[in-house]
Amino acid sequence: MKYCLNGEFVLQYIIGNFKMRETMKVKIEVFLREDVFDPQGKAILNAVHHLGYNDAKSVQAGKFFLLDIEGDKAAVEKQAKEIADKLLANPVIENFTVTVL
Repeated sequence: MKYCLNGEFVLQYIIGNFKMRETMKVKIEVFLREDVFDPQGKAILNAVHHLGYNDAKSVQAGKFFLLDIEGDKAAVEKQAKEIADKLLANPVIENFTVTVL
């Protein structure tokens, strides 16, 4: 709340109602589960071998998302997990990881 006192504005915070909220960057990675065939990863591995990099043994293709979410760390992590579970990943065939940066 702002109060005017002799032409000066004073910010008054009511104890318990003011919480510092900051924007945090969150990284979400989505990959196919280990037991699901990854045709894109297999095609990339074949191309890598075709280029002569025969030491490469596997490739796993996936998706990578960066989100900016406002709140405290626990709330941000919870929201990011819900977003990943409900929107970004298909829980039947994909797993995801959430990292608050």
